[in-house]
Amino acid sequence: MASSLAHVMIVGGTRSEWRRLELDRWRARTAEWGTVVADAGGGWLTVRAYEEGDDESTEALERWHATVGDGRCAVIVDPIADGRQRFAEAMSQIPAGRRID
Repeated sequence: MASSLAHVMIVGGTRSEWRRLELDRWRARTAEWGTVVADAGGGWLTVRAYEEGDDESTEALERWHATVGDGRCAVIVDPIADGRQRFAEAMSQIPAGRRID
């Protein structure tokens, strides 16, 4: 039986916790998680924070992408914890007049 898994989403940690995690550790985690997703038949992994957290930092966290699992899994690390904000940003990027199915 073929796998029907296409996309996995991991939601965990606060943005303040994310700020404290070093880039090398982020890369190692996403490589490991993405390889697990790829081994299970998935091609996409999205990682998101679940809330802002308790610090008052204004340091921006950038959204970034990686391809892991020997090129079998695209990983998106998106620090936006507010799904409504992310949806609004995505919608604003759609060109006016473009048909959406």
